[in-house]
Amino acid sequence: MPNQTVIEMIRQRDVLNVGVSLGFKGLSFRNSIKNCWEGFDIDLARAVAVAVFGDVGKIHYMPLQSGDRFRALRDGVIDGFVQFQYYFPA
Repeated sequence: MPNQTVIEMIRQRDVLNVGVSLGFKGLSFRNSIKNCWEGFDIDLARAVAVAVFGDVGKIHYMPLQSGDRFRALRDGVIDGFVQFQYYFPA
């Protein structure tokens, strides 16, 4: 349906596809002991899933290189990505 919003398409699919880094401790990394993703970026992605679905479990993490995330977003492979960045104005 061409007039659907992004949120409506995500709700219809019933899962939020989020691009995450391949592993950066503290931001987004796969905890092999607990078998789950953890970090600041992951917490932000979970907050989006809760806002969209009311359910933190309706999220699928897709590990991607930084340079591949915009392409995956453009091509509809992921719905979004969280990437913590610093900016220092001159």
